[in-house]
Amino acid sequence: GPNIRLPLMAAPPIFFMPFSIEAEVEVPEGGGDGVIVAAGSQFGGWSFYLDDGKPVAFASVSPLIPARHQSRVAADKPVSPGNHTLRFNFEPAGQGGTLTISADGTQVASGAIRTRPKMLAGNGETFDTGRDTNVAVSPDYRREGVFNGLINRVEILINIPARPGAH
Repeated sequence: GPNIRLPLMAAPPIFFMPFSIEAEVEVPEGGGDGVIVAAGSQFGGWSFYLDDGKPVAFASVSPLIPARHQSRVAADKPVSPGNHTLRFNFEPAGQGGTLTISADGTQVASGAIRTRPKMLAGNGETFDTGRDTNVAVSPDYRREGVFNGLINRVEILINIPARPGAH
């Protein structure tokens, strides 16, 4: 649910491995806005949120050269009011990777993450649900990007790659 705040040592290892984030949310009448899950800051972080109802994934390594160090993948259309299952799936490749967004089992966006964050940046930064505390990952929201709907469940799935030569 919302308002979970975990320190780096207790956070899921989304900075090191392929991952999926699945969230069951309730979007209010008038549309959804705000953070579902955020980890880190603009100096190294991920954020998954609704922007005018559109599911968005944002990765930031640094705010200094946004075209090189920040990536945004967003759906073209907003999700309707009501209950939805949103899934954000990241597959690393080289220094970046591919981020795919699905809503209720249908892919709604896919795009390149040019440079993926490899660490949670900032001593006080955390892994949050329902808001992005401290320094925001994305410039798309203000005042912690508090989610205006309900977060019923968030599940983080880590895909641990097999070691070469392991059986």
